Parts: sequence; structure tokens; C-alpha cells
Amino acid sequence: WRGDTLSILDCVGVTTPQLDQLAGEGALFRRAYATVPSCIPARYGFLTGLFPQTSGVVGFRAKPITVPTLPSMLSKAGYHSVLVGRNMHQLEASGTCGYDQRILGSTYIDNDEYGKFFRQMAPQTGGILKLVNTMGI
Repeated sequence: WRGDTLSILDCVGVTTPQLDQLAGEGALFRRAYATVPSCIPARYGFLTGLFPQTSGVVGFRAKPITVPTLPSMLSKAGYHSVLVGRNMHQLEASGTCGYDQRILGSTYIDNDEYGKFFRQMAPQTGGILKLVNTMGI
């Protein structure tokens, strides 16, 4: 979703109560910008902290990650990091990018570990993960 389509920002015709609550209890950035609009450079930047012009990843092909990643640094600090979602297509199949665990799926949620994760979590989340998945949030 675009950030300016939240009801907390007075967008007419849109109701986003959970996102509004999150923004109300946390931080709301009214002028946040992405350094790159496409997925692979954005994910690469999130993992490495590098701008696209620094990493050289500006298109739809990633390079091998040669610097410490955010998940690996969190693991060293005692956190257990998990990548949950569809396969990050810029990563090699066996790569972890520093995550302790990967729960990945294909494009079909019911046929893989991703779908299994959503079904297992449903009682604890009240079905919100299914809603998030179907809405693409």
C-alpha cells in the first residue's frame, strides 16, 4: 500500500484501523521515501544498508552479498531472525543472507512451507496473516 492511503492521514474512502493503530502507537513518517522503487535493489539495500549506487544493484539482478547483513548482525546480538515469504528471487536457493531460518514459498500459498506457516499461525493471529497475504500488504 502507498503510505498516503492510510485513513490516519485523512485519505477519504479508506479505512485502515490496524495500520492507524500501529502508526498511533509507534512512529508515523509523513515524508518517507524509498531510495529505489524496484524490489531487488530495495531488498538488497535493506539487507546490507547500502544505497543502490553504492552496491551497484539497481536493476533486477542482484550481486552476491559480501558485507554483513542486518539479519546476521541481529543473530550475533542474540536475536533469532526468520525470513518468511515468497522466495526472494534474487537469492540463491541455499543462501540464507544471514537469517537463522527461512520459511519460503512459491506463488501458491497452499502447496509449501509458506502456506504451512500461515495455517499454523492462524489461531494466534486471528487470521490476520491470511488477510495480509491476500491483500499483498
